[in-house]
Amino acid sequence: MSTAVLTPSPSFLRTLCNLRWVAIVGQAVTVLVALGPLGMRLPQWPVWSGIAALAASNPYASWRSRRPRQEPPAEAFTHMLVDVAVLAWLVAWSGGMGNPFSPMCLLLIAVSALVLPLRWVLATGVACLVGYVLTALFGRPLPHMHGNSFNVHLWGMAVNFVLSAGVVLYFSTRLVAARRQREQELARLRERFVRNEGIVALATHAAAVAHELNTPL
Repeated sequence: MSTAVLTPSPSFLRTLCNLRWVAIVGQAVTVLVALGPLGMRLPQWPVWSGIAALAASNPYASWRSRRPRQEPPAEAFTHMLVDVAVLAWLVAWSGGMGNPFSPMCLLLIAVSALVLPLRWVLATGVACLVGYVLTALFGRPLPHMHGNSFNVHLWGMAVNFVLSAGVVLYFSTRLVAARRQREQELARLRERFVRNEGIVALATHAAAVAHELNTPL
């Protein structure tokens, strides 16, 4: 695969920023549901500070994505690293490995694999692995809940699966559409190049014939 295909475009960064807003809203709603109807005793300051940090960094990322030129993979990896850090922070303060949303780090690896070169995908995987290990070692267990907490965990896993499948499907379809559009543009350029070559060859032949006619024997 060529470097041009693997170079993140501003449209990818804009899409990533839009998905961040969706994630911020989803995280806030999840915390409110956990604190309200589910009655969990979560540490509110660390959880809300993580969501606020992601919300504060996203306007800057959105501003950077509005530039028309291609972005280097290192910058896209930096944005992914912010997502990894915030996700690890939130999961660590809300159950650690017992949190049903802890496998969402796999979603970040899948998204990076769609648009980044291999070495940056590996770097994203290492960052996710480090965050997961730190979460497992220092994560705070979920507090005791009234009722069947196992059903809540299963519902959380189901929501995590639906969200992950939706995001991967969204990015995959956008990537396929962008690749098809690029292939169509290349086909049009090839056709134009062949047509221009034919015109140049015809003009050269006409010039040669005119020169022969104007030159007396």
